[in-house]
Amino acid sequence: MSEMDPHERIDLTGPWAGFGFEGGHRFTPEGHSLEPCDMTWWSLTCNIAREWRLMMEEARPRQARSLAAGKRCATLDSSVVYPRECVRSCAPALAS
Repeated sequence: MSEMDPHERIDLTGPWAGFGFEGGHRFTPEGHSLEPCDMTWWSLTCNIAREWRLMMEEARPRQARSLAAGKRCATLDSSVVYPRECVRSCAPALAS
């Protein structure tokens, strides 16, 4: 079994490609360095992202499908969801 030296650069592969470790810190594909204490926030960040994704899915109109052809109807082809408007529309309900 090989040992990893936390001060040498270690690049991760596969679905983690772009992430790695160097000098005792983790780095992101964007070049941000993460301190070990930063990782305590990952659960919160993932939960916020999941809730955001669900909110965007709920705000997006459902696309009807043609029963005969099994294709999307052209009238409901695409719609833009504006996150700011979703948050604004939910804010009055949250305030009460």
